[in-house]
Amino acid sequence: MDAFSIAQLLANQDPASPVKLRYGTVTALNANGTLSVIPDGQTQAVSVIKCCRPKVGSRVVVLVNDTEWLAVSVIGGDQIGTDGLIDGAVTPAKLALNYSAVEQKTGKKWIDGRPIYQKVVAVGDVFATTKIVAHGITNIARFTSVTGLTVNGGYYFNLTYINPSLSGSSGGITANETGITVITGSGLYAYDVFAILEYTKSTD
Repeated sequence: MDAFSIAQLLANQDPASPVKLRYGTVTALNANGTLSVIPDGQTQAVSVIKCCRPKVGSRVVVLVNDTEWLAVSVIGGDQIGTDGLIDGAVTPAKLALNYSAVEQKTGKKWIDGRPIYQKVVAVGDVFATTKIVAHGITNIARFTSVTGLTVNGGYYFNLTYINPSLSGSSGGITANETGITVITGSGLYAYDVFAILEYTKSTD
């Protein structure tokens, strides 16, 4: 729940049943989606509706009325796990993924439920020829995306690139279990090529 939603809740509260602001510590993340929270000044945990993303031990802001307890905010911000995902969940929209030459999980999953990994491979220059570069990835189950980025004359473009007026000035990129193949036509010099690979692994 963001600050605007909290403000709306407080502004629109029923005067006959005012909302109280409490603080507490999370003791459990329950299977039914609620939290167990020990409010400050109490010794027993209460069941609280989860409207934020805490972890066990997080300090939370709790709104209380006559019928409900709502954990609306984590003091210090939502908790991010070691996998880079909030509360260990697969939430790609929340994930700030940086491109890397080192294999990393994207937070996305393929249709078979396997996690999708990403790796950027520097191919270098490809001058009107075919170039094959090893990507160093092991245990690939399948590629889910194979894209390339290059520059020529100050213009950046993706591979596969097709020039509609000059077929020789076109290029493409493919990948298999061992490496990347970049092909450029007779009229295309591709400088500083990078391959961006997304894939699943047979070990998952």
